Amino acid sequence: MFLDLIKTSQDILDIGCGPHLAFWYSSVPRNTKLTAIDLFFSPAMKRRDFSLYKMDALDLDKCKKTLKVIELKNGKEFSRKVDWKKKFDLVVASHIFEHVNAPKRLARGISIIAQKSAFVYIAIPDPNNFTEKFYHLIHPEGGGHVVKIRKQEMIKLMKKNGFLLVKYQDLPDDWLWLKKLYNWKRRGIKYFSQKDLDYIANTFVKELTPEKGYFYGGEYIFKKK
Repeated sequence: MFLDLIKTSQDILDIGCGPHLAFWYSSVPRNTKLTAIDLFFSPAMKRRDFSLYKMDALDLDKCKKTLKVIELKNGKEFSRKVDWKKKFDLVVASHIFEHVNAPKRLARGISIIAQKSAFVYIAIPDPNNFTEKFYHLIHPEGGGHVVKIRKQEMIKLMKKNGFLLVKYQDLPDDWLWLKKLYNWKRRGIKYFSQKDLDYIANTFVKELTPEKGYFYGGEYIFKKK
């Protein structure tokens, strides 16, 4: 359903695009406007209808009025004003809510910039399952995951901001975040190699399956009333 929404939306906002951009960017139709925001990363993207802004996701709740933002183009920063109130018909927040210290504020911001009947895609980890517990074991400083949101809490939060859940499914873990992003060298881990890390990740993929009750978290699709 998510990719179907990508292909039929006219104005998409990706909250927290990250350093490499998401897999679904290749499915966005040519004439669809694609906007991305990220506070830390500015990935290159060759696309006519693509705009990238250096912005804190929590500041979306300021979009009740014209907002001054920093647009990134060709590695340069430009100050400009945007009017995003009720602008987007699809908002994507994939693995963002667990990274902000005020999820209520983020949900409120999404409600402000989403059109009536707009869809919102959200993916978050399940704090009660194996992956998130293991994540915090190997990231003792938090690893950027600063809040724990359970399934019913996520649904209640979005409902309070005018959204109804139309689809949910458990999200299995491919462990690529461990294999590709865990910087064991910087953490001073000795007597270890990338081959060892690959072995651990591949073992988890093989043994910690959804059939055995293991998954990363959940994918939610909400619709604005």
